[in-house]
Order: sequence, then C-alpha cells, then structure tokens
Amino acid sequence: MKAAVLRAPYELRIEDVPRPVVPRGHVLVRVKATAICGTDVGIYTGKVAVRLPVIQGHESTGVVPEVGEGAKDLEVGDRVVLNSV
Repeated sequence: MKAAVLRAPYELRIEDVPRPVVPRGHVLVRVKATAICGTDVGIYTGKVAVRLPVIQGHESTGVVPEVGEGAKDLEVGDRVVLNSV
C-alpha cells in the first residue's frame, strides 16, 4: 500500500509500505481523507518531536476493508471517522 512517510522535517515521501496486520479486537481502515492539524504541521516542520520515520494523519475518515477477530460493532464496508483519543 502507499503512504506519505515523513523521513525528516520537510522530507515527505510517497512510499510502498506493508499492509498492517489487524490485531484482535481492531479493524483496518482504508483512509479516504485526512485533515491536517496544527500538530501535523509541527511534526512536519520538526517543532513537535516524534520518532521518525512516521506516517502522519490522526484525523481521518475511511472504509473498513477488514475486521479483526473479536472486533465488535463494525463490519466490512462500514464508513468510519477515526477518533484519536
């Protein structure tokens, strides 16, 4: 799958990354849209410290393509908004 990977401040690359394995009780989300917030800008510019490389985007919407064993309340095809608490 493709992802925008931040390798260093101001160094964002579109890369092929492995598809995540869906843990028990979780779902995979195929992201359709992601908002850019102040935290994302701070990470991109190096003003907010994170462990790099990182795939940004914690305010997203998408569709569930896979449901992990034991996950409740969501099914394949459901549209979701991610709540990054």
